[in-house]
Amino acid sequence: MATGFGNNPYCPSGQLLCSALPGAQIQVPQGCNSADQQCSRDFWSWQTFVSLSWPGKIIPAPEGIQIVEPDPKASVGGSGDRVWELWMDPDSVFLPGAVKPSWNPGPQPPPPECKTLLGGRRFTGRLAKSSVDFTDIDPNDFFEATIEQPLIDQALNFVVFEIRMNQAEVGWVVTNKLYQQETVAGLTTDLQMPEEPIEAKAAWRILPTEMPADQKARYYRSVANIVLDPQHVEGGGTQPVCIQRELGLIGLHIRHNGLWSTFEQVDNVVPAPGITPTLANPACTGCPTNVPPTDPSGKPIPSDDYKWSLSGPSASLYKGFPNVPAQITRAPGQDAFIDEPMNQWWQKQVLAGTVWQYYMQIDTNWIEFPTSSQPVPTLNTALEAYLPSNPQLPQACIDCHKLAVNKNKAALAQTFLPFRACPEKAQPGQKLPPNCVPGQVGTLASHR
Repeated sequence: MATGFGNNPYCPSGQLLCSALPGAQIQVPQGCNSADQQCSRDFWSWQTFVSLSWPGKIIPAPEGIQIVEPDPKASVGGSGDRVWELWMDPDSVFLPGAVKPSWNPGPQPPPPECKTLLGGRRFTGRLAKSSVDFTDIDPNDFFEATIEQPLIDQALNFVVFEIRMNQAEVGWVVTNKLYQQETVAGLTTDLQMPEEPIEAKAAWRILPTEMPADQKARYYRSVANIVLDPQHVEGGGTQPVCIQRELGLIGLHIRHNGLWSTFEQVDNVVPAPGITPTLANPACTGCPTNVPPTDPSGKPIPSDDYKWSLSGPSASLYKGFPNVPAQITRAPGQDAFIDEPMNQWWQKQVLAGTVWQYYMQIDTNWIEFPTSSQPVPTLNTALEAYLPSNPQLPQACIDCHKLAVNKNKAALAQTFLPFRACPEKAQPGQKLPPNCVPGQVGTLASHR
């Protein structure tokens, strides 16, 4: 655990705040014992979070390649899309017909359903951050971290998710032809990932219109256009539905250099004066914790049956159902690994006066020689809300991602994204992920 800091070894001499992205070399800052690898890794994660949370800039590079970098003229508290938000969404990488993708950062053009909406800076809204169906992986299952159920917040809104891949990760996919389902299925040896690829997974809450301005100011916010599968919209229909909502960031995973760094908004589960936590009700002392919704009889709700309400909170159709809204707590033992002094230093000394002072690091998950993951548990209340209730499921980021193997037991470098790959030639009757069918929206709220 940290004991106090006086420097930031990733910034130029004398600076505590800068946009530098740490490399593979993990420095030992003042306040961390050189033998305490967790402390140094947690500091490294904080600097990574700051670098990727900096307003981003797209600059031209040789041969017409565009590079995303922190904007040197901006401050971390300034406006604009963050670095990781300018990266590519997996649906833009894993294309129908296994077409070779090209690196194309920045905002995507609006789908036809959204052309009448103005001002939305992104198209987002999966209710799944990835897929972990260990017997028949379907990358567009409607689920929240291995559980085929949504996460419904205290305001009766669905939590929505997105994934972003940096240029190096897209390049790794292209080099290894992992955009082809046949390649992924045919691997017989383990894949390794170099240091440069970065994967970011975000969880967002829908901010109620009646939320006080001073409470909204505690969130990094973005106006989003969300495309909805008509199957999952109240009233049905045949065409995808596009809506616009203001979102607040509540969770962020960053996978970089073999480490998983995880951050949350401070109001997720711990009450602050005058503020109800996003994912917990402190007054509900007898509520079951970390369990998904059920129907009134206590049975699981089939994922295909969930409907998004277009009037009022998005999950208002489930008001009064068991475990709605969610009552989420930290995993048993998790608090022992949260470095509160380090969080306080970053929040109050480095990031004071910016929205990022309202974010906290939960942990850095890493592999200690030879294969064990530590610390355990490493779970994010927004991104792995239901895992603590089932200790038979992985209780840390890496322990889950170790299970990213194909049917030949070849490991896919601890990422599930290649399971989104489309076949070059689909077989008759073959079930395809929705991203492999032009124009299809296959999840309750799907990025287009």
